[in-house]
Amino acid sequence: MQNQTESEINPFATVLKSKPIQHAPIKRKAPISIGTAFGIPEATAKMYPFAIHPDDQGPNVPAVGPDGEYNFDGARDYLKDFLDMIEGKKGPNVLLIGPHGCGKTQFSIAIARALGLELFPVSCGEDFSMAEYYGSMVVVKGETMFIPGAMLRWAHFGGILQMDEINAAPPNAALFIHSVIDRVPFYVKETSWYVLPHPEAWVVGTMNPNYRGTHKFNQAFHDRFWDIEFDYMSPDKEVALLQKIYPTLGHELIKIVVKIANDTRQLFKGDGQGSMFSTALSMRGMKRILADVQTAQQKAAFIAQNDGQKRTSSQNAEVNLAAIRKGLQQNILTRLMLASPDGEQALAVVQMYQNHTGDTSWKPVMGSSDEPAD
Repeated sequence: MQNQTESEINPFATVLKSKPIQHAPIKRKAPISIGTAFGIPEATAKMYPFAIHPDDQGPNVPAVGPDGEYNFDGARDYLKDFLDMIEGKKGPNVLLIGPHGCGKTQFSIAIARALGLELFPVSCGEDFSMAEYYGSMVVVKGETMFIPGAMLRWAHFGGILQMDEINAAPPNAALFIHSVIDRVPFYVKETSWYVLPHPEAWVVGTMNPNYRGTHKFNQAFHDRFWDIEFDYMSPDKEVALLQKIYPTLGHELIKIVVKIANDTRQLFKGDGQGSMFSTALSMRGMKRILADVQTAQQKAAFIAQNDGQKRTSSQNAEVNLAAIRKGLQQNILTRLMLASPDGEQALAVVQMYQNHTGDTSWKPVMGSSDEPAD
């Protein structure tokens, strides 16, 4: 730390010394093929007005995630509406509304990556931090320095400010959020700035109306956004995507997990009288279950090959099936965070498992405290 320069400690240092704050220059753009950029083969001839040139992309352009590129082919309507916002055909604030784990956050991350836009994510839920969002004073080498948060960096560089679970933001953040979405200058007392967001900057809020800890928007706040309604992919598309991610797992196994997920979602949505389930199995949850099952299979195969016992092909198949069942049973409840005192929801999940697998051997202990993992 002693040998670091001010710019290494705080990459925003040069900007900090400018009063009022100066916007980063607007970057070079070039038209791109929608088909090529977003992986939709039949749309290769359709051109979109711009993407940031790779040579001009900033450090906050998101990288490809562990599951590879986002599948825009199943999200074409969402893509058109989102690109209309970037192009200026609609307002600069968009709200992605849908159940947890349906791909809202990954969708905007993938668009930012495809267009070369910098992305500044902020969690507005339980972990919301004003220092992360706005900035904070810190002491470096005995000197007090203001370190801008995601919102101020976004105001300078432009790009996308992504506010996840925006309807869970605490009341003390409302003033700053209103200033940002209204594009009015806001005062930074630590630096005596009046900051106006960059001319090429957009706000993306995500929200799950049924998620615990969220607040109902007042109409004035909601009117500042335009909405894109998200939902889970169809079961067939989910099966195809998961099969691509886990090619060594059987097709029928993946179909079973997707069926259980859709059962939990129906109960979570309820029958109009309120949710019958406290949560639902998301795509993230299914990926983790299948990853755990895959690990269980690999461990079982390794043990079978090295324990000195000779097995027939049918016996090896039984070992594999036992590993699959154990992997599913150990992870489904954990991924759903179902540990209700009376065990009614957990029992419902066991029934789903039995219905879709035909395996009635699972007798879990009800009322256990599974750790939330999704």
